[in-house]
Amino acid sequence: MACFVGAMDDVGMSVDPDFRGGLRAYMEWATRRFVAYPDGPADVPEGLVVPRWGWDGLQSA
Repeated sequence: MACFVGAMDDVGMSVDPDFRGGLRAYMEWATRRFVAYPDGPADVPEGLVVPRWGWDGLQSA
């Protein structure tokens, strides 16, 4: 997470706390979700769908 946050700082992304908090929440969620398949694409289930994410967090169908 420190790298992601540092990258936001490096490119001058908004310091708005709501924006940064939403982006950080997404990055934390995505990191947890995708590290579940550390050995490569063959481990990813066929047809796996990436859920939608919005400013309010994970979106239901």
